[in-house]
Amino acid sequence: MSPSSENSLPPTHAATASSPNSVTRGGAVIASSPGMSRNLRIAGILLLCGLLVTIASLIWKAPLAFLMFAGIGCLLVFLGVVFYLLSLVSLASDAP
Repeated sequence: MSPSSENSLPPTHAATASSPNSVTRGGAVIASSPGMSRNLRIAGILLLCGLLVTIASLIWKAPLAFLMFAGIGCLLVFLGVVFYLLSLVSLASDAP
């Protein structure tokens, strides 16, 4: 085994190597936009905030805890999921 073959990719994986900023869809490699990662980050932050609010409301023993759980926590989780799905749909509509 030569030293040059140790550092190269095997033939089966050579065709699948791509840049770190690409998304594979149906065998085609699509470059992901910086806006996509920003949208995913916003969706993740909304989901995380919603989960933290729901956890805090489950620990808190007061009548307002249910309002915080149902009104704020569930709304943030719902907005995070919707934002995530909209960012996926916008990625699919931008693709050729």
